[in-house]
Amino acid sequence: MASVNLFDHVGRPIRLGQKLGTGGEGTVFEIATASERVAKIYHKLPLPARTAAKLRAMVDLARGEITQVAAWPIATLHERPGGPTVGLVMRRIKDFKEIHTLYSPAHRKIAFPKADWKFLIGTAMNCAAALENMHSCGVVIGDVNQSNVLVSTTGLIAFIDCDSFQIQANGQTYPCEVGVPLFTPPELQGQNFRGLIRTPNHDRFGLAVLIFHLLFMGRHPFSGRFLGSGEMPIEQAIREYRFAYGRSARNYQMQTPMHALPLSAVSPPLVDLFERAFSREASRGNTRPTGDEWHDALKGFLQSLRPCPADQGHVYASHLPSCSWCNLMKQGAPNFFISVAFFKVGSSRPRLVFDLATVWARIEEVRFPNLTYQSPVVPQSSCPNPLPPGIPRMTPPKPTFASFSPPAIPDNTLQKTVGIVAVVSGLIFALFLFCVKPIAATAFLAFTVFGVWWIVLEMMQRAAVMRQFAAELQRWNQAIAPMRAEAEKRRRANADAEKCFQAAKATWLARASWYGDRFEMKKAELREMRERYDTLAREYTAEKQNLQSKAREIQLTQFLQRQFISNADIPDIGPTRKATLASFGIETAFDVKENAILQVPGFGPKLTARLIRWRERIKSQFIFKPEVPLQEQQILDLKFAQARQHIEMKLLAGEGELQAIAKQAESELRELYKPIQDCLQSLVQTQLDLKVLPPDI
Repeated sequence: MASVNLFDHVGRPIRLGQKLGTGGEGTVFEIATASERVAKIYHKLPLPARTAAKLRAMVDLARGEITQVAAWPIATLHERPGGPTVGLVMRRIKDFKEIHTLYSPAHRKIAFPKADWKFLIGTAMNCAAALENMHSCGVVIGDVNQSNVLVSTTGLIAFIDCDSFQIQANGQTYPCEVGVPLFTPPELQGQNFRGLIRTPNHDRFGLAVLIFHLLFMGRHPFSGRFLGSGEMPIEQAIREYRFAYGRSARNYQMQTPMHALPLSAVSPPLVDLFERAFSREASRGNTRPTGDEWHDALKGFLQSLRPCPADQGHVYASHLPSCSWCNLMKQGAPNFFISVAFFKVGSSRPRLVFDLATVWARIEEVRFPNLTYQSPVVPQSSCPNPLPPGIPRMTPPKPTFASFSPPAIPDNTLQKTVGIVAVVSGLIFALFLFCVKPIAATAFLAFTVFGVWWIVLEMMQRAAVMRQFAAELQRWNQAIAPMRAEAEKRRRANADAEKCFQAAKATWLARASWYGDRFEMKKAELREMRERYDTLAREYTAEKQNLQSKAREIQLTQFLQRQFISNADIPDIGPTRKATLASFGIETAFDVKENAILQVPGFGPKLTARLIRWRERIKSQFIFKPEVPLQEQQILDLKFAQARQHIEMKLLAGEGELQAIAKQAESELRELYKPIQDCLQSLVQTQLDLKVLPPDI
């Protein structure tokens, strides 16, 4: 065919060049006169009339919005002008790889070794934008899957196999009649695609799965640990809405697989979009997130990421307290971005000349802040505040009953004594004589009555004196009431000033103690860093010797990690089962372990044994070279370079940090002296104000 000149749909000659590859439907050739385009020649000719009509309609739809993101047919090919369609011309997609080589951790280390999580998120944004672009042009992809989406080294997206996409033209709908179950929405699971009309909402399920793959290291959103009895294939889980990472996963008896990133590792807006995309309600209406919604949420998430302080290859969500990837590694997961750090360390800042003795000497020279409390200077005596007008400086003498003797009432002590004697003696004799001589008794009784009258008269006089004394005392209290109020006011002011002074002093002492502890803690941290730095060289030597002793094991591991299950021909393990294995992190011969495989839905002893035999066959092809693999040496060097650089940066910054603590302490404590001085000034003033008060108030 390459030696035959063909013609496009408008009769222009097209000369084929070198053969580029062969697929299930046809063979792809270069175009000799247009290196940016290729020709696809179909195997089965003649093409059905409906297929030929669809290709012509697709050529009519070709425009910049579509061709910039897809290998879209831009011309049909014919053996003679106007003859039957035998092929098509499309954009040449060069230097792109299938997207699964990016989101698969095992493939990514080889195909995209510099790609960090930011790159994957950016690629997801481009996927969302590309799909939205196609939908805006009236194109429904239908068969969204990992094979017809390609990605470049810069994260650009290109769709291929576009002749299977669903389009509408001339009143006709040309459906997409193929599909991959793992990207097919629940409402279409198990259906025959022949003649089935797809909608953008169906595409959006596939987009959500693709984005999930990119953000969650190739995991499938519906592949998890089933808590019920029996197996749970991914297709069934999709059909039954068993989103393994969602808020309702437990209700669906699902758990995330081991070492899988939790859904909470992405931003809350992205969590909501995933929940919507995989919900039951989304199947009943046009409610799955659009490409624009995904793009905006991913963009916001991308801008919020922050670097991990422990690993240069990691970034994580800013709403989380610590790095999600480091947390996974602590649980036994691999470092999903180990290759990223290799390249970042080479482009990092040049290593500074570092002399530990000099640096530590400078740290030791930093003076401990002056935290000794010094009593403030008592202010010079000032004048007390005078008493308000109308308040005398001296109190009038307080009246006492003993000294109160009105001139109108003389002292009748004798009279009172005589009266009492008369009453007592009269009663005694009256009682005695009453029994002997009643007449005499009557006389004595009269004498007694006289004595009583005499006493009553004395008591009435005394009561009058008491009333006059009480009135005089009341007038005295009224006279000194303003003075008492002023005294109480000044005593309260003095008590408040004392409290203010003591509180200001306590605040100063507390802050001084805090700064002292902070300075000592920083010094202890730097001392620990210095001790750690001294041990690094010994640890590096020990680990390097350990590497050399494990060279064979390391080389074998690397060899097995480059043998992909997706590329292997294993009986009864086709694309769907391979994808299921990948969702459980089993992608290479190295990952093939009996216990791990038996936990994967649909893999019993028979299929497990086949995988084990395949692994052993691959293992037998390994050839050992007696040397430490370069990559492992780089890992070791990177590990200790990062540790050394981290300590050096900490120690180099230590002098400045200690100086900053001391300076901040002295500055703040100096400011805290001001309220102490102010409170002392008030205290002295209130004490002076008390001294002008009469002492008996």
